[in-house]
Amino acid sequence: MSDEWRKLDVRVLALHAARLAGAVAPIALVLLLGGDLNRTVVISLVFICGGAALRAATDALAWATTRYRVGDELVELRSGLLRRSALSVPRDRVRTVNLTAKPLQRLFRIATVEIGTGTHEQGRLRLDAVATDEAARLRQALLARAEVPAAPAASLAAPASLAADTLEVSPAPLAGPATPSVAPGSDAAPPEPVLARLRWGWLPYHLLSPWTLALPIAGLGAVLNALNQLGVEASVGRIAEHAAVDGIHRADDVSWWLAILLGLLAVVVLAVLGAVGAGLQFAESWWGYRLTREQSGNLHSRRGLLTTRSVSIEHRRLRGATLTEPLLQRAIGGAGLNAIVSGLRRRPGERGGRADGLLPNVPRAEADAVLADVLEAPSLPGELRELRPHPRAALRRRLLRALIAVALPVAALLAMGPLLGWLPDWLWWAAAGVLVVPALLLGRDAYRALGHRIAGQYLVTRRGAPTRRTAVLRCDGVIGWTVKRSFFQRRAGLVTLTATTAAGGGGYSVFDVAEADGLAFAEEAVPGLLAPFLDGGDRPGG
Repeated sequence: MSDEWRKLDVRVLALHAARLAGAVAPIALVLLLGGDLNRTVVISLVFICGGAALRAATDALAWATTRYRVGDELVELRSGLLRRSALSVPRDRVRTVNLTAKPLQRLFRIATVEIGTGTHEQGRLRLDAVATDEAARLRQALLARAEVPAAPAASLAAPASLAADTLEVSPAPLAGPATPSVAPGSDAAPPEPVLARLRWGWLPYHLLSPWTLALPIAGLGAVLNALNQLGVEASVGRIAEHAAVDGIHRADDVSWWLAILLGLLAVVVLAVLGAVGAGLQFAESWWGYRLTREQSGNLHSRRGLLTTRSVSIEHRRLRGATLTEPLLQRAIGGAGLNAIVSGLRRRPGERGGRADGLLPNVPRAEADAVLADVLEAPSLPGELRELRPHPRAALRRRLLRALIAVALPVAALLAMGPLLGWLPDWLWWAAAGVLVVPALLLGRDAYRALGHRIAGQYLVTRRGAPTRRTAVLRCDGVIGWTVKRSFFQRRAGLVTLTATTAAGGGGYSVFDVAEADGLAFAEEAVPGLLAPFLDGGDRPGG
């Protein structure tokens, strides 16, 4: 690599100009269609254009004052005019190289390069505008330095400092098939085994979600807000007001069955619009999806339509996987699958789906098969269906919580009776009677979800009612245990165990397990770690 300082790609200035034009275009279109150039519109135009121009000027200044250099030992970035900043990342600590290209960036053939060490956000180095071919070259060069020889299966618990994974969000031109390595004595390396590929039969599982109905409502709110910002809310408000008044006047003339029919029709329209939006979102996120295992043993997935996402997970950093089953998905036998990976965390506000997502919502049988292939444990699916049950005291706790969840709001509404005198008191008791049965069923379902076991070299724990999660974690990925007991748990003889790990969410809990069974489970998973408690030492929470 060259030691000379380089500028970001100059085409980013044209991109900023295009953004400025795009900010003004909606207002110009409204004016051309006959919108009134009133005071509100003028103020909105000034603020929108001024903000866009200020952002374009700021971005242009950032381009003029930013330099980067990729040397043999360091990747360095300098930026700023009045407030200068300098950031450097050692090349041997590079763990991720993210390439992001949104549609407008793809038009100008530039990409954003983000280099990380897999630790914290402050350790990330970001290059906002690099030509796509240069971005691909940077990625190959930096990750080639970070790669280490593959170790045998017995050494999967190698130190994190020797691990490497890549998370790439790249434009379509960068998302071509990887160049296969050529093995000695052969023309080409064998093809990578495909663990999963996109099936459009998964689409119904994606559509069966509360967000399917929420999407059109959110879209309608966004449209009304945009009209309000453009100063045309008065006409829209008048139309809505006239429609509401007319509907109230005609309510007495509409039979109850017609009102029900109109309500069902509104729900159907929302469902159709939501299904279209959710289907488009599914197609954009999972278009061309393939999950393969590379010759080195690493997992590699590619997906995306407008923005192609390519994720490689180094096998030493793979600590397990999590099956997620939302309530509606369980009703039709669906589940999703995410990887548990050390050093690969989703940042707040990250778009484009989870970086650790291995599968969308699919039939549970397919999720089980991919889980077995990913973790190379063919017997896992059967063992996941035979988890150890938890004591009946755990059931009583969940049923009590369900009753409290219903009783507290009803009691609060009854106490506010004088302020809500226009509603009869029997209505709140009726609401409580209607809600108590679903609450108790949900509490029972939460108890039935509880389970744990040791399956070979994996620790398995399951919990959750609205969304059931089954975590399958390598026992050698556990770096500690947290044992907690509340006052009520001590009276019931229960504990909550949390396996601490450097991967994924940082901890995976076994809730409300019998104390002796829980401590024995922890000892079986990681022998010696909780031996003092099993030998009659100090008890947790005692």
